[in-house]
Amino acid sequence: MLLPALSAARESARTTGCLANLKQLTFAYKVYSHDNNGWIRPARDRAGTYFISHLQKELYPDSKSVKLASRAGERHFVMFKCPSESHPWGSYSEGFFAYGNYCCNSYLGGFSHRTNAENFPIPQHESALTDASKAITLTDSRYFNSPNIKEVSYLGFRHGSGVTATVGTTTISYSGNGQVNVSFYDGHAETFQKSHFYNAKGNSIQSRFTDGMCSERSKQLWKNQPTN
Repeated sequence: MLLPALSAARESARTTGCLANLKQLTFAYKVYSHDNNGWIRPARDRAGTYFISHLQKELYPDSKSVKLASRAGERHFVMFKCPSESHPWGSYSEGFFAYGNYCCNSYLGGFSHRTNAENFPIPQHESALTDASKAITLTDSRYFNSPNIKEVSYLGFRHGSGVTATVGTTTISYSGNGQVNVSFYDGHAETFQKSHFYNAKGNSIQSRFTDGMCSERSKQLWKNQPTN
């Protein structure tokens, strides 16, 4: 009886550590808007650089020589490492996590190098948020080759007791009653069951990624930007 209880306690501690990471990363993610007239940090900027590369430089300014997609990066950039994930970092072409274990909501950050393609949403403006406590910002990821999330299928339900992982070419599949950690733009983070993102028929609830936003207002503001 002691071993299952000890295992559950350890996983609970890892989940708590993951939530703490997400809160810290979300705080750093939000700093961008203060210097950019209320625009939320893009998932991918005009130069094609992913948000995580900017956070890496901002949070670890003395680590320019450490590559994120490496075992050294996994040991060094601890804020990007989910304590519940045992699969290593490295090149995604070799089946490893190339961007850490978290990803950002593409419908919140958007892609500032694309302005009208349906599959590439524009960034949101803070004034267009109707409820920051519902606006998903960062989540656990199961993808090796992308730091951005556009679909429920990207979520990594790795937390909880009895979760087993099957490693694929570009993703990890988690079986069992796994849970996922999610942060929101107001700064809080929560742990969710699969039922929050999938309905009773097993269909994904894609609207979770646009909750708390008014994209039409952001689109209007974006059109008025002289350098969009």
